Amino acid sequence: MKKFLFLSSVLASIHLSKADCWSAAMGYNCCKGCTVYIEDQSGQWGYENHQWCGIDDKVCKDNNCWSLPEYPCCEGNSIVTSDSQGDWGYENNHWCGIIKKEVNDCWSLPDYPCCEGNTIVTTDSHGDWGYENNHWCGILKQTGEKDPSTGNPEETPVDPMIEDVPIFSMESGYYEASDNLNLTLSSSGTIYYTLDSSDPTTSSTAKVYEGEIKMYDKSVDNNVYSMYQHEENSPYSITIHTGYKASTLKHDKVTVIRATTKLKDGTFSPVITKTYFVMDKEKLQFYSDITVVSLVTDPSNLFDKDKGIYVLGQQYLDWKKSPKYNPRKSEWDSDNITNFFSKGKEWERNASFTLFRHGKEEMVQEVGIRIKGASTRNSNMKSFNIYARKEYGKSKFKYEVIEDNKSVIDGKPITKYDSFSLRHSNWLDRMRESVVQRGLKDFPILATLDNSKCLVFLDGEFWGLYDLIEKPSDFYIKSNYDIPTENVALIKNDILEEGTEEDLNDLTSLVEFCAKNDLRDEVNYNYVAEKVDVESLIYSYASGLYLGIWDWPNRNYLVYRNKGEPIEGNDYGDGKWKYGAFDFDYSAGITFASFGGVPGYAHDSFKKFQSAKDIFPTPIFDGMIKNPKFYKRFGEVMHLMEEEIFNPEKMKKIVEEQKSKYLDYIVKNDWRWHNGTPKKSWEAFREAQNKYYSDGWDVITEFFERRPQYVYQFMEKTYGKYK
Repeated sequence: MKKFLFLSSVLASIHLSKADCWSAAMGYNCCKGCTVYIEDQSGQWGYENHQWCGIDDKVCKDNNCWSLPEYPCCEGNSIVTSDSQGDWGYENNHWCGIIKKEVNDCWSLPDYPCCEGNTIVTTDSHGDWGYENNHWCGILKQTGEKDPSTGNPEETPVDPMIEDVPIFSMESGYYEASDNLNLTLSSSGTIYYTLDSSDPTTSSTAKVYEGEIKMYDKSVDNNVYSMYQHEENSPYSITIHTGYKASTLKHDKVTVIRATTKLKDGTFSPVITKTYFVMDKEKLQFYSDITVVSLVTDPSNLFDKDKGIYVLGQQYLDWKKSPKYNPRKSEWDSDNITNFFSKGKEWERNASFTLFRHGKEEMVQEVGIRIKGASTRNSNMKSFNIYARKEYGKSKFKYEVIEDNKSVIDGKPITKYDSFSLRHSNWLDRMRESVVQRGLKDFPILATLDNSKCLVFLDGEFWGLYDLIEKPSDFYIKSNYDIPTENVALIKNDILEEGTEEDLNDLTSLVEFCAKNDLRDEVNYNYVAEKVDVESLIYSYASGLYLGIWDWPNRNYLVYRNKGEPIEGNDYGDGKWKYGAFDFDYSAGITFASFGGVPGYAHDSFKKFQSAKDIFPTPIFDGMIKNPKFYKRFGEVMHLMEEEIFNPEKMKKIVEEQKSKYLDYIVKNDWRWHNGTPKKSWEAFREAQNKYYSDGWDVITEFFERRPQYVYQFMEKTYGKYK
């Protein structure tokens, strides 16, 4: 015993402190053991004492052997004694650490930890699930370690949090409305539930379940969350000064039921959220022909004056009364002091995300949500960023969230995301962007964000048509171009998103070099070509100038590189800076007064470009285009825009496909967001909007048909005769 006490003292003295562990900077302790539950771009994670912790390679050279480097791993598994660090054996006259189970022994990893016990809470196609330490966990097929003294399985104590969660008699999905459609709930304890999307563990509207719940088409109910609008000097206004008024017409709705079991100790089981489309056959078919998202969060997370992310908030009124307020300031400036212009983790709220395809639930996951965008945050219909995080359950989305999105490297569907966006803006502009992206899809030398369309129900009410779109991030580069996340350097709109200051300084120095040196000199040109992927640079600027993108070239761009060792066989991992673009909505025929009264296809985008050529990072292109070799290749790619990438017949076909597939949903979206109650009937409104959008699509088609007649003249007027 004395020997063991001495051993424990020695072991305690060699533990790393919180400050010694890489995860300390993120607010997590260093693990005492070495059992890996999950791995992400930060490193390997364990779970001890009901908390996530970081696993340090200095201590865990062998991920399964927690006792290294001070004590070797045991070859056998006979337990001599145990302490807070783990199980100890004694072999070859030395103490040794008994190796933990292989991570792969637990089927639920890496998304959920292994259960310590074997109490089954629920079962699905994956296996048996338990609930321990406030987390779902996977139950091993064979549970319990053998006690070396008895040879019998040890008795595993039952965690007090393991209780029956509510069981629903109907799964989330599509149901034809009928008089005898009812939902029942069952559990070993008292069930509390809500019908207004609020959290049943805290909501004043929570009810005790006492009998079956009648299911009906809730579209007959009055609008609730859809009634938020612009109101002067109200913290609950959803815009600044836009004058938007909500329509009083009843919008489509789904039934959202959130339920929990109250446990014996007064705490609650996990909240289960289900979404039901209870409608007639025609509506069910309408919502079956497109991807649908049900986004559910406690309404206070959206509309509370202090924490609601969708409203102005009390902070706006306080700012408006302060000396710092400028009444002449545009309501579209992103530095306005409001809840919806606020950014960062502090303004992220938990939600339940359910995705339906072809009328069936395909994915459900607890997530974090934030308002997305710059000036568009002041729009009445706002966009969202969606995040997977360990704190909500899973650290990744393991599903084909964006349809037909494939890896550039191997062509396989991308089925793993760390985040994505639900984006909305003017739908004629969005359709331009969608058409452009389809044209660029076969030319991945330029990184562009893929997307697919969906309808969103927010807290049970129809919210409109959105794009499910990739977010530019280190994980986006990994999934599309197979560069490890830890090796990604990414700069977006002048901001270092991933990497180090050294990466940003490298690009900044290169921009300065190009601004100060003559790149017609081959030595100078080759120096830049060693640092920048020339083809990527050419495709980026050729696309922007051909399309006449308005918010460009110093906005809506990204550059990335592999800052690690070159990846053999991967042209995208050679270490050179490569270009990407996003937000093509102000392009391909859209016109402003500053176009000079000419249609989009006849606008001189090269002349407009000259006013921005000295702004970061454009001096790289402006310097390179002066080199005859570069200009020759640029001209070739510009002609490729007409011949292949944006070939008029190809683009006309894409336009017609988009129109046929989405026009009805775009009109439905406009009806939902009509400013005030429509004075026209639905039929008259639909006819007018069909014509408006059809005319808009014709403008896009005309742009690609007539752009070649003008764009090459503009190019040669600016840069000289193309040979």
